[in-house]
Amino acid sequence: MAQLSLTTELATIPGLGSKFTTRLQKLNIKTVRDLLWHFPFRYEDYSNIIPIGNLAVGQSATIQGTVNQLTTRRTWKKNLLITEAIIIDDTGGIKAVWFNQPYLNNILREGGRYNFAGKVTGSKMEIYLASPSYEPIDRMGRGETKHTAGLIPIYPETRGLTSKGFRYLIPAERNPAKIQAFRH
Repeated sequence: MAQLSLTTELATIPGLGSKFTTRLQKLNIKTVRDLLWHFPFRYEDYSNIIPIGNLAVGQSATIQGTVNQLTTRRTWKKNLLITEAIIIDDTGGIKAVWFNQPYLNNILREGGRYNFAGKVTGSKMEIYLASPSYEPIDRMGRGETKHTAGLIPIYPETRGLTSKGFRYLIPAERNPAKIQAFRH
């Protein structure tokens, strides 16, 4: 592969299909420079990993846990597909809920350990994570993370091109010392 420069057109990079580069062009992103200058408009701080038993409604959090149960069902009223996972750790359990994402049954595995990051929703009687991001981890809680357990960039998006996609394309700083400096 030829060396990239800031002026390299994204459409000429192998692996970036025309459908993808067309979506990038909707955001006026045509070159490597444009992509690198597509800055996040905010960050979610998921750097603190919180035990499930310590979660509170309204909190944004990363949890580490094991998928204990995974189901997908169709609602009768609006014909939506709802995927639910029960996630457990040593301090308790919580439900995670995703809408119209049945493919999660092929990605998440019962008995698998993952980081989940999202907003805690519900009431004092029942809390759940609404559409959390997820990434596999090992028994020691380690794994490559771009979407959980850190300061997560949220980018301007367009249909078919999410912040998650941008995090794969654009290198991000994951240095804990810099995250700590950002907080102060």
